Parts: sequence; structure tokens; C-alpha cells
Amino acid sequence: MTKGYRNIHHLILVALLAAQLLVPATSLAQEGQRIEGNLVHKATGEPIIGAPVKLDGERFAVSSEQGVFHFDGVAPGWHRLSIDDPECAPFEIRFEVVAEKPTQLEFALDPRGKQDMEEMVIKSERLDLELSDTVLELDEVGKIPGTQGDVLKIVENLPGVARSSGAVGRGGGMGAMAAGTGYGIIVRGSAPEDSRVLIDDHEVPLLYHFGGLKSVLNSDILKRIDFLPGGFGAEYGMATGGIVDVRTRPCTHKQYDGYLELSMIDAGFLVKGPISEDAGFIAAVRRSTIDLWLPFVLEGIAGFEMTMAPTYYDYQLKLDWSPTDADRLSFFAFGSDDRMEFLLSKPPSGDPSLRGEFSIGQFFHRLHVSWVHASLLDWQVRLSLVGGYDSANISMGNASRYIRTDIPHLGLRADLEWQIAKRWKLKTGVQG
Repeated sequence: MTKGYRNIHHLILVALLAAQLLVPATSLAQEGQRIEGNLVHKATGEPIIGAPVKLDGERFAVSSEQGVFHFDGVAPGWHRLSIDDPECAPFEIRFEVVAEKPTQLEFALDPRGKQDMEEMVIKSERLDLELSDTVLELDEVGKIPGTQGDVLKIVENLPGVARSSGAVGRGGGMGAMAAGTGYGIIVRGSAPEDSRVLIDDHEVPLLYHFGGLKSVLNSDILKRIDFLPGGFGAEYGMATGGIVDVRTRPCTHKQYDGYLELSMIDAGFLVKGPISEDAGFIAAVRRSTIDLWLPFVLEGIAGFEMTMAPTYYDYQLKLDWSPTDADRLSFFAFGSDDRMEFLLSKPPSGDPSLRGEFSIGQFFHRLHVSWVHASLLDWQVRLSLVGGYDSANISMGNASRYIRTDIPHLGLRADLEWQIAKRWKLKTGVQG
């Protein structure tokens, strides 16, 4: 049946070609270019014989035994070619004919009924080595529900992350034992001390205030958060769990801005602006307000013998100076102070001395001094020096019993990045 249909189809094409031959010879002699084409079956590679080829809906040709067809006298410009063979899927294409240049076309046609099959080629940028790297830009995540405007709290909701309930992370030492109320994070089941929290390349002992109510940095001074649960490079050494790398934003040199805020959790302010044409600053301070109203709420409730009043402070001050287009010098001072007080009015049985005020506290202070030089030759140098002080304490029974730890902190870091080629980058550095 298919063979008979093809014979009838070919007779019609022969009649059309015969009618075309009646056109005066002058029309064929018009100036133009020659189009040559070749048709094959996509599945077998065999030539397609006797396939009707239509050019611009007006001129016709039939492929030969070698699957070849041609048109003469085609004017330069864009043209449309369509092929409708009984055994192949309909095919149509738009192409351009260039003056004084022969046009060679080759097509591999799908069998009829397989035209829904398509080939897709997807191209993308080369992936970085840290396949598990999650980058959180402040502009993207600032309005995510459930964060209370605190961008750093999003880290707790990332896949594989949980907040610890008894340690603060690396570097805590005795301070971690003293604070013990949920500072650190657990990454993929690793211990909190196996992960690191970095702020501008240097480690801090905690990321959140007591109970995870707020982070220790104001979200409006942050630029980006890089979360690496694994597979990170040597520049993030001394950790086997995960990395939370927090980057602060450069200071503005354009206009002054700021705000005041007051809530049931804390109160504070932020102000930023230019110092000169090439220098700027950001300053922010916060203090918790829970301890100011919680005792009054619980005062009239029967059965309460103990009131827990968490108190925290934090501050940030950053100065940026750009003496040249390629250099930036930064001074960044920040810190946090957390205290938890237990007011025990009745002593527990067996030890009447354990009554009165109990407190758990931890604070830290940091000063970063950094210099960044970005050359026009695709290389960048970063030098930074950090100094600080960590302290933690536990006080029991009107300060008659207490534990206190004080840890000074000093660090130096140097990094070099060189973009050797499009796909080759050299990173090296030292840290101490």
C-alpha cells in the first residue's frame, strides 16, 4: 500500500516538474546562486530517494538515487525549504543564501511518527570544586519568612544543619562548657567543635546569642554567607565538619543612612555613610529587651520559683579607606556579650547555700585590620591581622562559687589569588 502511494505521489511530482519546464527559458536563466542538498535517513544513514523538496512554496525538486537535490538561480537572501516525504517526518527550515557563494545543505530526517523526538544541548558555566557550596546573597534571602529579619538564622534551615544544644563550636574550650546553651551548629552529624564559623576569614567562638534568638552580627552589615558542608579547600583548614564563611559589605561612600529599632526581643540602631570621597563607615549596636519585661509577666503566675532572663549585647564598627582604585584598607571592630540569670528564691533540698542569683555568661571582642590589593593583571592579594579576647564564666549562689576562663586571641592570614586562564586559578596562602 505504501509503495503504491509513493508511485502516485511521484507521478504528481513528475507532472508538476513537466509544468515547470514550460516556463520560458529566460526565467531559468536569471542570475542567482545554486543550492545543492543531500537527504539521508537519520536512523540508517541511507539516502532518501524521490523525496519532494519545495523552495519558498513555489519551486519543486525531487531527490535523486543518491539523495541529492538542487535549485539554480536562487536570489541571495533568506529562503524557506520544506520536505514532505511519505516515509519521513515533515521537515522545514529557514536558511540564507549568500551572493557569489554556493550553498550546500545536508539534512538527516526522522522516520515518520518519530518527529516528537528532539535533541537538546545544554551549556552552562563550569562548576566550582566545592560542589556542596551554598552561597546566600543578602539581597536574595533578606525577606524569607521565619528569619525575623536575621539572615544568619537561615543557616539553621539549610539541608544537613542543626543547632547544637550543648556546645558553641570550635575554639570554645572551657567557654563552651560554661555557655552550653545552643551557640554552635551541627553539620551532617559532626560534633559542633568540628565545624568553623568565620567572619571575614577569621574564626569567632559563636554565631548566635542565647537560645538562637539573634545572630551576633546585624544583618544589614552582611554581604554574603558561604556555607560549605563538605569538600572545601585547604584555605578552610582545621575543620572536618562544615564551614560558615560570613562576609561583611564594604562601607558606602555616597550618602548617610540608618535606622532605630525596638522590639520585644531587642533594641538598637545602625548608621552608615561617607567620611570622605574615598572612605566610609558602618556602626551598629543592639541590646536585648527580654530581661526588661519578662519578670513582670511571670511575677503573678503561681508555682514559678525561678525566672530566667537572658541578656545580650553586640556591636559592630567598620571603617573602609580606598587610597587607590586597586587598594582597600579596612578596620572592623565587633563583639558580643551574653548573660543568662536564674533567680532562685527557694534553695533546693539538701543545700541551703544554693539560693539567690545564678548566672552563665560569655563574651568576645575582635578587631580586624585588612588590606586588599586587586591588580589589573587578574591577581589579588589579601592580608589581615586579627586580635581579640574571649571569656566565659559560671556563677552559683550569689557568686560564692564560680568558674571563669579568659582566652586571648591573635591571628594573621595572607592570601594570593591568580586567574592564570579562563579555567585555571591559583590560590595559595598562609595562616597563623
